[in-house]
Amino acid sequence: MTEDKVSKNPISILNEYCLGSEKTIDFTFEPKKGEFICNILYMGDIIATAQNKKKQIAKAKAAEQAINYLNIDIEVFLIQNKLKKLMENFKSKGSFHLVSNTPSFNYEYNLGKSFISSGTGETEKKAWESCAKSAIKVLKEFLRKRQYFTNLSEKRQVKGQENIRYKDPRVCILKGSLDQQLNQSIKKILQSFAINEQETLEIKTVDKEMKELAQCLEWEIYFLGSHSLGQVRKSKLEIDYALVLPEVHEHLVHDLFEICQKAHSAFTIGLEGFKLSSSLQLCENFINPYSMIPYIKMTRPSLVAFLYIYDNMNHPSLEHYKMYRPLNISQIKIKTSLLLRHWRYRFSVQIPVEILDLVVDNFICDDMNCGLALRVVMEKISSGIFLPGAKSLIRSKCHDDILKSWAIKNRCEVMGEAMKCLISLSQGEIEKYLE
Repeated sequence: MTEDKVSKNPISILNEYCLGSEKTIDFTFEPKKGEFICNILYMGDIIATAQNKKKQIAKAKAAEQAINYLNIDIEVFLIQNKLKKLMENFKSKGSFHLVSNTPSFNYEYNLGKSFISSGTGETEKKAWESCAKSAIKVLKEFLRKRQYFTNLSEKRQVKGQENIRYKDPRVCILKGSLDQQLNQSIKKILQSFAINEQETLEIKTVDKEMKELAQCLEWEIYFLGSHSLGQVRKSKLEIDYALVLPEVHEHLVHDLFEICQKAHSAFTIGLEGFKLSSSLQLCENFINPYSMIPYIKMTRPSLVAFLYIYDNMNHPSLEHYKMYRPLNISQIKIKTSLLLRHWRYRFSVQIPVEILDLVVDNFICDDMNCGLALRVVMEKISSGIFLPGAKSLIRSKCHDDILKSWAIKNRCEVMGEAMKCLISLSQGEIEKYLE
């Protein structure tokens, strides 16, 4: 028996169920030879009767009978009720989505456009319960941290410290007066990227009102791990990139070091801090858009850098990031990106277009043809990155027998057949999908 079931007696469950369904229920009692007989009337009809020497016990037994009569799933009811109460603290609406039903059921829960949790199970009910329980846990933690930072903000305001809160309520970055010089230096560097390197600075934000570059560059730069700030200040003119995260991630403490303007390496972030690597081109954790570990990839001479601003639920906001990309994008990347957009629109695939663009930017080379480019992207998608979205792509580009065998064959075998079909497509056959 779960903790919720222990804390909720049958009478409370029955009352809350009727309150939520706007139905009426009445308890009536009558004495009989030293015992109490409890009758429960639901919509005017008696649906349960129980008796006991103690009035409360008789009432509880009758409530249990009524729950069975009304076929109330207590576990599901308690989860729904708890989630409903949590949602009273948010303006956005929550919704469940059945993502897949083979080989197992998979549910996702979203708060507005933000992903909150997912759950799998052998049955649809188990998958839903798993997803809902995870959502409750995430939302509770978010509310706890939001209250903590609200209290922290109030304390700092009393002390006269400056508090900067973004219009996105999930992100709060605190600024101290000692960081002003550092912020000015980094703003100049960011501006020089767009001018000296002839690159565009594209900034997307959850707040649709903040669209101008000048406004976005006013965002304050905040480095996690205060002990790294001194080292950053000493080499501030050599900083190539600044990581901005909400203070809630301070326990991760990413040290920023040895990042210079002439770097030719890819940078990855681990829990212990930045690591320089000359061979690693892609951080594995980046592929999962809901990974707790941030990702940075920087290459030269064409600078490509991605910045995710994480919310307090340890989920990056896919609409809230900065992206630096060259003005001259290769034609093969444009064609592949258009093809993926066509596929996303045609099959209503729930993958943000930003993620599709990042996959293209990271996996497609300029010397590929359209067929090979699509094959490479397909491999990455089908390896589990965006399932079940890969299933839709297979349906669009491959034979029906591959789709039918999806649930029963090993995924590698299925993808082997899918790759053969994709390789056989000529550039002309692929481009007709772009018409």
